Amino acid sequence: MKLFVVLAAIVAFASAEWATRSPAELAQSRLSCIQELSVPANLVEQIKKFQYPDEEIVRCYIRCTSEKIGIWSDDSGFITDRVIEQLAGNRDKDAFRADVLKCIDSNEQKSDKCTWAYRNFNCFIKNNLILVQSQINASS
Repeated sequence: MKLFVVLAAIVAFASAEWATRSPAELAQSRLSCIQELSVPANLVEQIKKFQYPDEEIVRCYIRCTSEKIGIWSDDSGFITDRVIEQLAGNRDKDAFRADVLKCIDSNEQKSDKCTWAYRNFNCFIKNNLILVQSQINASS
């Protein structure tokens, strides 16, 4: 019985440590990464238009924002359950999970962290750009 209580407490604590981010928190994370990485104005304008050129600073921006909102780990990549929780909205979560899993890899290519995050993100937005836009536009 004691073991059950301890396990339940650990699960509750682990679940409580992350929550979906509000539009204001998303906006702050984006701004913070732009400033930290010194993203040039021309690339900031492209990012605002949901254009993500394959450049090192853009790849690192994707990793930075994903890490700040808690959906990315340098050890394991995108955290599937958190991505689903942040973006699924009213969609069927099982179908959405399948969509997300198509794009999340374990970095078999041994890419640097920024390239790994960018590759997964870029795959995901090909079919889910509207979801990403709705999250970002809500914070603008």
